This record gives sequence, structure tokens and C-alpha cells, in this order.
Amino acid sequence: METPLRPGVRPDIPSQPASPTSAAPSFKERRGSRDLRVSGLRRRPGRLSSATASAALSLAALAAGARAQEEPPVIESLKGAPVPEVVERLTGQPLVPHYVTDEEAAVALGKALFWDMQAGSDGQACASCHFHAGADNRVKNQLNPNFLGGNGAFDARRSGGPVGPNTTVTADDFPFHVLADPADRDSAVLFDTDDVMSSQGVFATTFEAVVPGSPAETCEVLGAGTGGDPLGFQVGGVNVRRAPPRNTPTVINAIFNHRNFWDGRANTVFNGVDPFGRRNADARVLEVQPDGSVAPLKVEFEQASLASQAVGPLLSDVEMSCSGRTFPDAGQKLLSLQPLALQEVASDDSVLGGLSLAPAPGLDTTYADMIAAAFDARFWDSDVLFDGDGEALPPAPPGVGGEPSYTLMERNFSLFWGLAIQAYEATLVSDDAPFDRWADGELATLGDEAMLGMDVFSGAGGCIACHDTAAFTSASTMAIQAGEGVIERMRTAGQTYNYMVQGVGVATGSSGRWILDVDAQGTPISLGIEGLGLGRLTITYVANPAAPVRQGGLEGTVGQAPIKATYDAVGFVLDADGIPGTRDAGIFGLLADGPLGAAPSVTLTVTDGMGAPDHVSLSTGGKLLLSAPLVTGNLVIEQPALYDNGFYNIAVRPKTEDLGVGAEGPFGEPLSFSRQAIKGLLGFEVPDPFVLQPCLFEVPWHPVVDLAFFPGGFVGDDCDRRPADLPANQMPIR
Repeated sequence: METPLRPGVRPDIPSQPASPTSAAPSFKERRGSRDLRVSGLRRRPGRLSSATASAALSLAALAAGARAQEEPPVIESLKGAPVPEVVERLTGQPLVPHYVTDEEAAVALGKALFWDMQAGSDGQACASCHFHAGADNRVKNQLNPNFLGGNGAFDARRSGGPVGPNTTVTADDFPFHVLADPADRDSAVLFDTDDVMSSQGVFATTFEAVVPGSPAETCEVLGAGTGGDPLGFQVGGVNVRRAPPRNTPTVINAIFNHRNFWDGRANTVFNGVDPFGRRNADARVLEVQPDGSVAPLKVEFEQASLASQAVGPLLSDVEMSCSGRTFPDAGQKLLSLQPLALQEVASDDSVLGGLSLAPAPGLDTTYADMIAAAFDARFWDSDVLFDGDGEALPPAPPGVGGEPSYTLMERNFSLFWGLAIQAYEATLVSDDAPFDRWADGELATLGDEAMLGMDVFSGAGGCIACHDTAAFTSASTMAIQAGEGVIERMRTAGQTYNYMVQGVGVATGSSGRWILDVDAQGTPISLGIEGLGLGRLTITYVANPAAPVRQGGLEGTVGQAPIKATYDAVGFVLDADGIPGTRDAGIFGLLADGPLGAAPSVTLTVTDGMGAPDHVSLSTGGKLLLSAPLVTGNLVIEQPALYDNGFYNIAVRPKTEDLGVGAEGPFGEPLSFSRQAIKGLLGFEVPDPFVLQPCLFEVPWHPVVDLAFFPGGFVGDDCDRRPADLPANQMPIR
């Protein structure tokens, strides 16, 4: 564990010793197959030792009766899990060696930058908020009044302690939301605050200039003489450190996150400049050309979300920076300083020990030399100077000053900062935890309580549905690469109605009993109708799921003549009756067998209490045969929703307080991939490259190509195929 870095303190940076490895116990020492009782978890196949082979055989016998159930997910050990390879998508070239020429040098640079207190405008390092298991356990001046969407004021505390900034929270302040009955979310609220437990950052200041050779910057204090910090981080008119509006997550195992930051704005594509990937269409780094000139270069490093994340806090006027500072400014400052000059680095540090000047502070190198050792020379080796916009400046006459100028290394400092810190954080992987050892066959590493907890986690608790893969999150690169995709669907609400058709054949005046949608054996079929404008209506066979064609059926009487007909379901459409406010669907089919003599259609209308009563109608050849209310039968109404995989609204706080991934970025694009997918289906260009696989959704969905929503449908996907003779606003039922 590395010693915490705090403003004004100069701790050592100790080495990172390897975790001790214990001997694996025999299977008998764990009292039989206890590790295999867990309902939703399985250890990695092929990892059973010979001592556990007989138990595996008995497990197979026990599981024989459950073959029809879906195979539970495999949560494997994180040990040996590959770190995602970074590739520049425009050229297809891997990061190493085409951009980073020495990965070990990049790790060393990244660790130095991560821990250096000189990086922030007033003593803040990345590690100031990520020093305790990669997160922050400080308790003083850690509250934010929730100015993202809360009341923006510091609330009364549950403990009754002082209200406002620069206070110290205690255990009695938690939880921030208290119910009379914790098991009943609708019970009376006994206490509530929308304040956020966060991490103290910088004072409220405005950047003016770098002072070369000094860790201090020239910054103007905001609110001086006028009541202090306009965001409210002041006590008696004296500014205190600000706290961001969100909690600090751990950087341990963060390399496996497909996106980073709580709202996912740290894009999986790093553009070399800021967190927003392809959303910032103007992002460019500079590159030396063969003739010695320097030109802008667009880069898109995939699997580089941590690089996108790293370049955010350094310029934040709440976290690490005076407002208005730029990356070239930060680079100009750090390149003039001895690395880690305010901190002693342990001589046996696993990464920086060879450069340590201990017991003196700092490293025996410069940041310029560290960058040159890690990155290709075309990104730093030039004598050309640039202005604040990255434009080359003409050589100035000797002794003549001018506007601020930056070297190529300073101009590209965001590129070096992001990629180097990602390289370092990629080494922060906790792959030797007790669970990892258990998953690799060391069965004694989990005790009785842990095993019971795992059973809840993977069984009744359902935790595993969202916390899967070796990283225990479906927001991981592992989950994305395993085929789950960046977009998924879940059921957000569901009710089952027992509907069947009973009514009068309007066209004939004869009474009849009609069964809506039966299979070839006459068994009622379950219909799913999904709303939110993104719906489907499927026919699900009950008695004959292996039928080669999907058939619907109708039976009853018209006059005295019985009718029993089947049809092959071809397509469907939402809003079949054209009445606003109703949820309805029409099924379109081709006659397969029966006396109707023409292609029938069945229209089902579900009104949700608005408009006409729920009804079903049958017509053939343009002639209405039946219009009747729905009374009993088998109808399932569900409302699944698209969502960004790994991002869940679990209603801890009202969503209006912080939209998270539902918000838009600074370039006007939704942070949500789901919202981008909908925009793409509407014919708009979207910035993020990703593949939508609706046919593979866990909650199955064959999209409706409704002209008002999805002209063109999911192009390129098998479930986008429809008969050529169907209108564009209909999709086949498969």
C-alpha cells in the first residue's frame, strides 16, 4: 500500500511488495463440494485439481436434473486476465511500439505523474483522492451540496453536527437516506439529505501564469472581499477547498472498465486531448513530419478509457486546477521541475526505486527525459514553438518577448499524461484476492460466511446479473468482448393479464368464442407487447416451440359455420389504430390453412385506461368479421428499456439530482450509447463507434421499423430482414 499524498505533506512512496501465496488445501479440508453448491457461480472450467475430480463427478450427477435450465455464468479468477490492448483505430496500429516506444518507461512516467503533488495548481495530485485502496477515506471537508441537481445548499446532518463546508463527517451521519422500515421503500422517510460524500479538491481561483521552476502558479482568488467562493465553499468569507459533486471511485481494476467516470463520459476512445473521444471532432495532437514541419494529427486510441479519464481532473477547477489553466500550461510547469521534488520516493519502489534520490526527495531524472524514453520522437522532438491554439510561431528576434509560447512536448502534454497514467493504472490489478484463489482451486480461501454471501450474490439476490465477469461488473471490457455489447435491455415493469377473446362477430351478428393466437395444437400463445415506442409483438409457442414456421390461429363460428384457420405470422406494426394515447399492435399473416380464403389480420389494442376499451378485431379481404373486447386469455404486457450496459438507475437518489449517463456532454451529444443508437436509427450521425446487436439482447427484441422512429431499421443485422412486399413500417416476427 502506498503512503497517502496530502497537500503540504511529503510522504515516502514505498515499494509495492508482492502478495504472499498460501498453499492450496486439499478438497477434503473444505468438507466436500461446498464450493460447488453456489447456484449462480461456477469456477473456471479446467481448474479442478485431481483432488477434486470425484467431487466434480458427483456434481454432474446432482446437476443432471437441471440441464434444461440456463447455464449459470462463469465468474473466473482475475489472475491472468488480459489487459485490453490499445489500438489506434484510424491506422489500425497498436499503441506499442508505434506511439509508446517503451512500455516500462511509460509506466514509470505515469506513476510519477499520478503521485506528483506539483501537478495540481495548489498541491493536489491524482493520488490525493486515490491513495486509499485507490480511493479516498478522508472525512474532513468532503461534502458537496449537490449542485448538479440537488438543492445546492448544505443540509442538516443526521448526526446533528455542524452544517456547511470544511466540516468532519462521522459514522453517525450515515446513511444519508433513512426509512422507517429499510425493507420497505415506501415506508416513511425519517431523514434525507442530497449532499454528496466526495473528495476535497482545490481553492476557488483563476489561472494567470506558470512560474517556471516553481510548483506554485500565479492564480487570482475568486470572491476575495465579496463573500468568498461563489460555489459556497467558504467559511466566514474565507475560501476552503472545493469538493466535486461525485464520490471518488477506486482506480484498482479500473483498467477493465469499458468507460470511466460515474456518467461514462471518459470515453473508451482517447482523442489525445480530453475525455470525450470522437465527440470532440476538433481534437488534434501535433506530429513532426518527415520534412521537419509539424502538423495536426487526429488520433483515436480504442480501449483507452483510463487515458480519457486521466486528462479530466488535471484541468478541473474543482479538483486540481486554477480555472482556465491548459494542458500546455501544466506541461510547461512540470517540465521545469524535478519529478516528485516535494516527496521522498522509497529506494525499493517497484517502479521508481532505481530513480529515487532517497533520503532526499525527488527522482534523479527530468520529465522531459522520461517522456523521451517512453514516446515516439515524432510527438516531442522539434524546435518549433506554438501559441495557445497550437499554431506554429515565427522565430522571435533575440531579446524580443511576445505572447506565451509552448514547445511541442508541452503542446502534446495531454497525450503523454493520459497514455502514461493509463499504462501505470493498468498495473493496479487485484488478481490475488481470496475469491481469485478460490476460483483457481484454493478452496480454503473463502470461509463459511463468504460462501453464504456468494450464494445470495449469485442466487436469490440476483447481484450477479449486473456484477458479472472476473471484474464483477457488466461495465467491463470483458463483458463487452464476451458479446453482451455496449447496449442491453431489461424489464423495467411487467404485468400479466389473462386475456381471451369473447364477443360477437360484428359482420354476421352471430355470437362466437374466439381464441387469440393458438398454435397448431390449440394451445394459447403468449403475446408480448412492448411500449416506449420501441416495441415488439412476438408470438411465442408453448406446446410446439420447435415448429418450423411461426403460426397464429383463430377459431370460432361465423353464423353457424365453424372457423378454424392458421396463418404464418409475417409482420406487425405498432399504433395500428392510429389513436393517440393507445398502445396497440397489428399482426399481419398469410393464410396457411383454413376457410378464410384471404390474408387475415388481427389487431390487438391495449389502451391503458385511455381511449376505447381493449378489443381484438379480425378481418379478411378488407371485410371485418369480428370486433370484441378482451376478457380472458394469455397476454403479457411488458415495458423493457434500452440501457447502457453496466449503467443502472437503482433509485438510490432521484434521477433528477444527477442525470449521469442520461446527460449530454459539452459537445451536445448524449453520453448514453442507447440514446445515440436511437439517434442513429432516426438517420442522424452519432460520434461513438459501436455495434448494436438487438438479436442478441438478453430480453429478446425484434425492432419495429416504424417510420416515426426507425426508418431503415438495424441495418446489417439478421433481425432487420423483412419480406420485400411489406410496408417499410412493418417488421417480420421471427
